[in-house]
Amino acid sequence: MAPYSYSRPLDRAKNEIRLLRIRPGSSMTDDLQCRIDYASLHEHPVFSALSYTWNGKVNDPALAHAPTVLHIISNNASIEITPNLNAALRYLRPKCSPPLDEELILWVDAVCINQEDNTEKAWQVAQMQRVYSQASRVIVWLGPPADGSNIAINTLLAMRRFALRASIAKLLSREWWGRVWVWQELVMAKEVV
Repeated sequence: MAPYSYSRPLDRAKNEIRLLRIRPGSSMTDDLQCRIDYASLHEHPVFSALSYTWNGKVNDPALAHAPTVLHIISNNASIEITPNLNAALRYLRPKCSPPLDEELILWVDAVCINQEDNTEKAWQVAQMQRVYSQASRVIVWLGPPADGSNIAINTLLAMRRFALRASIAKLLSREWWGRVWVWQELVMAKEVV
């Protein structure tokens, strides 16, 4: 499969972004398949935005044999992605459940911004506040379940006022919390997931 080549630049007058339409998968190792569509923020598209770290460590046995390639089915091409983004997309994509064929519509900076076009990168980075504020929800990816993090998340969701436990402290020490963009992404989000 050929490397993906962006079909055209984003239209600034329309305040365009690219969105991934991620296809369902039945297992963690199924190919990650998607389309890349163009959408104008002026038209208020419905999408989620992903907040994650590019270089997060992934030590997940479920992903040991999962390729770190995103297949662009509309172009018969592929994009290499980081292990952390690979894990996020595999955990977040819809599960196959016929007859439903739902897709996850997601804005992900590493793919939706042409990383080889410095002019586009600079413009899109300046637009990130608008992207995150217009997203119907922001999905925060802290990494695959590990070190009791699933327990910590469930505890955080269930409790109102409770002392922090060791598993919550470990969750809050993950790399994502140290990113510069975290606060902008959280503050600008309509909904954080």
